[in-house]
Amino acid sequence: EPLLSVLMLSAVVFISSCDKDDPKPKTKTELISAHAWKITKFKVTQGTASFEDAPEACQGDDTETYEADGDYKFDEGATKCNPDAPQTGTGTWTFNSGETVLIVSGGGLSVNYTILELTETTMRLKWDFITTE
Repeated sequence: EPLLSVLMLSAVVFISSCDKDDPKPKTKTELISAHAWKITKFKVTQGTASFEDAPEACQGDDTETYEADGDYKFDEGATKCNPDAPQTGTGTWTFNSGETVLIVSGGGLSVNYTILELTETTMRLKWDFITTE
């Protein structure tokens, strides 16, 4: 029985040591440019009040594509919220130096999104905007 315990311990040590050979994690550029992205949920906060919702159907089929070379493309999808809006829009994107902010520019505007999460399947962004009355 002591020999069996030693063999099992050796197997566990060997298996866990293989984990160190995992491939290098993907960079944020590789993650963001791997595929087109769709909005699946949004949350709006004003002061202490907030609400979370799914996008309207005309927003839920929109896609955003971030190419590895810094090109950005927006596509309205099959349905548009505004029938007069162009089907596509283009611009550029980049990260700030710490890769904590996504900067998207196009159509004369530039928006800075704080990156809350970026994985192969999820991108969570925060955008703070100020309105004046």
